[in-house]
Amino acid sequence: MSATPRLSAPWLIRLAGAWSLTVLAIVCPIVFLSDAVPADAKVVTRMMLTALVLWVGVGGALMLRHREAIVRWWRAVPGPESLKFVAGATALACIEEAITVTMTNLAPVFGGTRGVEGITNTTNYLHLILLHSVIVFVPAFVVWGWLLRRYAFAPAQVFLLYGVTGTLAEALSVRLDSLLAGYWIFVYGLFVWLPAEAMRRPPDLCPPRLRHGVAAVVLPFVAAIPVAFVAIGVDRALGLEHVAMHAAAGAPPAR
Repeated sequence: MSATPRLSAPWLIRLAGAWSLTVLAIVCPIVFLSDAVPADAKVVTRMMLTALVLWVGVGGALMLRHREAIVRWWRAVPGPESLKFVAGATALACIEEAITVTMTNLAPVFGGTRGVEGITNTTNYLHLILLHSVIVFVPAFVVWGWLLRRYAFAPAQVFLLYGVTGTLAEALSVRLDSLLAGYWIFVYGLFVWLPAEAMRRPPDLCPPRLRHGVAAVVLPFVAAIPVAFVAIGVDRALGLEHVAMHAAAGAPPAR
């Protein structure tokens, strides 16, 4: 997994983008035009589409356009490179979750009821990032910070591999059909792409092989599992309020 993935990762990302658009082009008309799809599923789908446009479309475009300036600024920030990677990825994840929880709180705008339909399982931002989402991502970012100090993964590879990890996480923890939705690669990949781009690394790193690519997909997921169980336990012990999410078959899954 050395020269070939460096060339193929950008191509695979484009392929995932084309697949995502195809899936959405097929699913969305079914969801919105079919009388068999419940109204709450249509609300959730509108939220998800808006979040995708804002995070992947607008956010991704801004990152791409201002990549060089952001990288220069981030490299000037003092601190250990691995720690800076984790901090940068965590900050981006917090921004993405700010978008999704805003969509959930704007349920009436999408034709729903606040606290009933949502793409996050809480309307409280701190509850979301501290006990449901970002807190679970951090161990995965730590693993990637470690990997990037040892292997010469290109930023596009990091984007793709962590996107695959995120897709698997969504499929196992939310809905199995998330495996068919290529857009999760972009949702998760954008957390780590710029931090990987900005990370200063030794010039003599080992080129990643296939086994390293497999490990890069699996290890972040494994590292997150203990934290996820602790977060779930704390959440249940506190008895915090959750959103009653309704996503019918075919609608993009809620988180």
